[in-house]
Amino acid sequence: MSRQIFDITVRDVLKEPILKLIERLVGKKIVRSLDISLPSIKERKVDILLEAEDRSLIHIELQSTNHKYMHYRMLEYRLEITRKFKANNIIQFVIYLGEKKCTMKSEISEKDLIYRYNLIDIKQIPCQDIIKEDDIDSIVLGFLCNLKNKEKLLEKLKIKLSTLDDVKRADWIRGILLILGLRPKLKKEFQRLIDREEIKMPITIRIRRDLIEDLPLIGDLLREAEREAIEKGIEKGLKKGLKKGLKKGLKKGLKKGLKEGLQKGMQKGIKEGLQKGLQEGLQKGLQEGLVKAKQEDIIKVLEAKFGKLSKTINSKIKKINDLNKLEALLLEAVKSESLEEFKTKL
Repeated sequence: MSRQIFDITVRDVLKEPILKLIERLVGKKIVRSLDISLPSIKERKVDILLEAEDRSLIHIELQSTNHKYMHYRMLEYRLEITRKFKANNIIQFVIYLGEKKCTMKSEISEKDLIYRYNLIDIKQIPCQDIIKEDDIDSIVLGFLCNLKNKEKLLEKLKIKLSTLDDVKRADWIRGILLILGLRPKLKKEFQRLIDREEIKMPITIRIRRDLIEDLPLIGDLLREAEREAIEKGIEKGLKKGLKKGLKKGLKKGLKKGLKEGLQKGMQKGIKEGLQKGLQEGLQKGLQEGLVKAKQEDIIKVLEAKFGKLSKTINSKIKKINDLNKLEALLLEAVKSESLEEFKTKL
């Protein structure tokens, strides 16, 4: 599982309950979220950036591991936020979600430089303060806090998941398993509930365009892979089309030129050849792009569920050029409970 996928999932699932927690900590009502991209030579994005009702800005970073130079990194973020929003009232938080002891520094005290931010270890916050909000994302955040009664919380989560339709429940389960990687023992217990079918993991999910668009955790990955593959296919198709068109045009033009006159035949032949060549090239390029998109879709789904694939499996998938076969394999990738199960279908 790539670090980027993990960070996106944590931010998407935990954002709302963390906003409610921050409102209680600062005693201010959040009125809107701000653009998280910051001006820099290299584009940077913060995790969460909010505006409170008194126009102050609240910047939040979510950390699953200890960062040795987090205090300097937060200072850099503050300077970039000040530069972009012309703000002088900025409150900064780092919320540490990891299981190990928090060892990050929260201040800088050097000659001519004094700076600090608010560092919160989520394990020090009583779980009850979080799970008062009766929604799934708050319950998931509760697992990372100072948890006293995990059985009760697991039961509450099980009930909440049972109210969702198959698509939403499957997507939430994947996200929860990913986040509970921060608490391995709890992840095993949650997985056991699934294995015992106390939490039902949908087995059959049809892969359609409208369905993929509704999956926040893997939908973006599939759409991006498809877009890139089709773009590459069109580009390749245009190049092939031009080359093929010129070749056909010259050949046809020379042939017609012998009968109708060299100049007239060359012009007409090249025009017809280019048109036909471009048409054939684009059609072939789009076909190759769709095949490439389906191959990448399968790989992205498998890696989102089971981690990085071996070169052997990658190679086998990329050797399949039949769209119907690839469509069937994409469905198997979503349905499969393990990589071994998927291999039997490959």
